[in-house]
Amino acid sequence: MTRPADKPKRRDAQRNRGKILAAAHAAFGQDPQASLEGIAKDAGVGIGTLYRHFPTRAHLLEAAHRDRMTRICEQADGLLRAHAPDVALRRFLDLFVEEVTTNTGLSSALRAMVDAEGPASISRSNALVQEAVGPLVRAGIEAGTLRPDFTEEDFITLKGAVAKVGPARARRLATLLLEGVLTDPG
Repeated sequence: MTRPADKPKRRDAQRNRGKILAAAHAAFGQDPQASLEGIAKDAGVGIGTLYRHFPTRAHLLEAAHRDRMTRICEQADGLLRAHAPDVALRRFLDLFVEEVTTNTGLSSALRAMVDAEGPASISRSNALVQEAVGPLVRAGIEAGTLRPDFTEEDFITLKGAVAKVGPARARRLATLLLEGVLTDPG
């Protein structure tokens, strides 16, 4: 039996969800405290439609974050095909640094949410990242360019630390942390 959550969303519902996420990205980019009412208005939907898709502000923030993480994660395979594993991992981390440093409003709102609700609030996003980074980590270990004890979970922690320090220090911290897991940071 198909449960309601298993049914594919109607096209108009999918379109509304996409419009809400686009409006959320823009709004949170301007103001980490952007109002949900303003986001609904910018998306051209009623507040009830926003709440049907995202019952709380945290749900909307997590979905916006997951949307960004999906876009970043889609690049992992291409990076590994184009580069040596250590370079691919460095460039993958650079994508996260770029996200933290350019989307400061969303990053700030996410930091506040994780501080308030804990890391479980972004567990679905982290699962996407963990799955995407797995082949890069395994290839780096096999090539001997990554420490053999480095794990996907370590990368999630590393990514989280970079996001936590904010845009001013993100790139420096990413470099320092990544050099600690390379066998030859050269």
